[in-house]
Amino acid sequence: MYIGRVYQGRDSKAHRHKKNEGGSISQADHEKLTEASGIGIVTSDAEGKITSWNYAAERMFGIQSSAAIGKSMEIIIPKRFRDAHRAGLRRVAGGGSSSLIGQTVEVMAIRADGTEFPIILSLACWDSGGEMHFGAFMTDITERRAAEAKLEHRATHDQLTRLLGQKAFEHELARSLEDSACVAVFMIDLDNFKSINDSLGHPVGDTLLQSFALRLKAIAAPSWIIGRLGGDEFAIAVPTDAPLPDIQNTVDGLMRRISKTFSVDGHRLQIFASIGVAFGPTDSDNAEELIALADRAMFQAKRSGGRKVKLFEIDGSGSSFAVATSGIGPDRTCGIHARAGNPLGGVRSRAMGIGRKLSSIGCLAQDRTEITAHQRQSIRGAVPCSLAER
Repeated sequence: MYIGRVYQGRDSKAHRHKKNEGGSISQADHEKLTEASGIGIVTSDAEGKITSWNYAAERMFGIQSSAAIGKSMEIIIPKRFRDAHRAGLRRVAGGGSSSLIGQTVEVMAIRADGTEFPIILSLACWDSGGEMHFGAFMTDITERRAAEAKLEHRATHDQLTRLLGQKAFEHELARSLEDSACVAVFMIDLDNFKSINDSLGHPVGDTLLQSFALRLKAIAAPSWIIGRLGGDEFAIAVPTDAPLPDIQNTVDGLMRRISKTFSVDGHRLQIFASIGVAFGPTDSDNAEELIALADRAMFQAKRSGGRKVKLFEIDGSGSSFAVATSGIGPDRTCGIHARAGNPLGGVRSRAMGIGRKLSSIGCLAQDRTEITAHQRQSIRGAVPCSLAER
């Protein structure tokens, strides 16, 4: 059996170039075909010692045939998989079966320099003269995986800011709710973005949004989840067990950084924000619902004049944080006493007040529709289609 470029002494040059009877393909031509395919083809004996190694394998692993032949197949297997490889060899050599034989699977391989990379692997085995032999057919899929990752990033991230999009943010928030004792969700709406975008143009507006996203990334802790949900609305999820004063410190820092001047295309721009906050699982243990509750609190902050932070409350009125930024409004201390002594602002049991909560949540979808379609236009102006679609 001849597979690829086989480096064995018994294959003479004359034999490799000799045509088989009936005009069938010669081994030399077969070698060219296998090398042109880019498929790495390696054979080994029952002990896992390499018996042949084609040119494509040389390029794939960075190991010359002279260095590979006679070595163990483990030179291309990551260390964490080698025990399983040995067990499989012993099982097949002892007359057992292998679930990988005849299958095509994706596995990790390792190059001579120690870097790991993904391959598509097909395995075959056969008996020749009473001895077991194995053949591995390998295709490097590094570029394919990189292209897929790029496409996935485009599908899950906002293309303007490179932040998570709405669905991806919701997905990550759901995972965080499962893994964390508490998650604070901040919905951020830029109060005066529309006027800047309308007066200076979309290119300036786009750059401002990109700069704002970079600023959020710069102040975020590694555990934070940041997304752009559309237009000038952003969201942050902060896994935390911190009491209210520490959460307030997070808000204070956000408001200070948000209000710092941006330099965009020769313009010095200052933006402000309305922020709504909801806590999971206190307010809800459902990601989509929790975002909606924080959004509702944000709308309350917007409706009360903007440049404020509101906590979601069961009656929907919201409670203001005492925010340290100037110009936030006269009710700096409003709402702090309402949650004093409770780290999460009054953890409500599922049994107590469930009727009120369901009543509040039940009308939430309608409230959001009415707010988006009518009330928000009068508060901040309709978002241009080009922005809403970005």
